[in-house]
Amino acid sequence: MEKEGYTNLYQAKSAAEAFKIILTEIFELPLLNIILPDIDGLEARKQICQELHLAELSIIMVTGNTCDEALKKI
Repeated sequence: MEKEGYTNLYQAKSAAEAFKIILTEIFELPLLNIILPDIDGLEARKQICQELHLAELSIIMVTGNTCDEALKKI
């Protein structure tokens, strides 16, 4: 993404780490993996959007999982 000119990129290895970052930084469009080591990415999205100032935040959900059940959740 940096090669395409995007700046202010952050990477988290868990939902807990992502939550800390997203509460302290300003994002235009976060990407969130559905498969996370601590909680499901869909649950992480729900928790993020419960924060009043993040309630209208658009989040792109991504996954490398091609299982039909995982894709239906999206």
